[in-house]
Amino acid sequence: MFPHQRLFYVLISIIVTLLTGCAAPRHRAEQARIVSEDVARFYTAINIAGPTADADTLASVLRREYVAVGSPGVSSFLGARIGSTDELARVVSDRRAYYNAIRPALIAMASDPTVQSNVRHAFSRLNDWLPGATFPITYLVVGRMNSAGTVGNAGLLIGLEMFGRGPEVPIQSLEHFLRLRSE
Repeated sequence: MFPHQRLFYVLISIIVTLLTGCAAPRHRAEQARIVSEDVARFYTAINIAGPTADADTLASVLRREYVAVGSPGVSSFLGARIGSTDELARVVSDRRAYYNAIRPALIAMASDPTVQSNVRHAFSRLNDWLPGATFPITYLVVGRMNSAGTVGNAGLLIGLEMFGRGPEVPIQSLEHFLRLRSE
């Protein structure tokens, strides 16, 4: 079981219920599309930049290897919550140990087919309350720790970095509210 997995599915359900003007195509729960490739793209960019890259170098690499080649969800999350690749690079540089420590959990969540199955199951359960509901594309992306999820023109956007923390992850570089745990 992944850290905060229950919170992850609750958050998805809550956000989906709040969707009103999302322009993304919508699907029935069992056909809901979950796009997770951006997590690997993010960490590919981190690898290319290298462990000692300064924030300017990291921003350039993130721009080229994560944002420019990313899904519509990355672009949408950039505008809605990240702000800019410069801001993302600054946060990642300041919290490099955190982002490195959550990498295995994020990669596992993004690549595990049971996660997508569980998201579809959560959507199906939501259909019990809202019969006939349809769901936009869900994008699992990595941001700058200022949003666990939101809605953009591309669809439902989940900031996966907010859900990868386990007991071994260093939290010293995080603001107080991010250090709090919901058990």
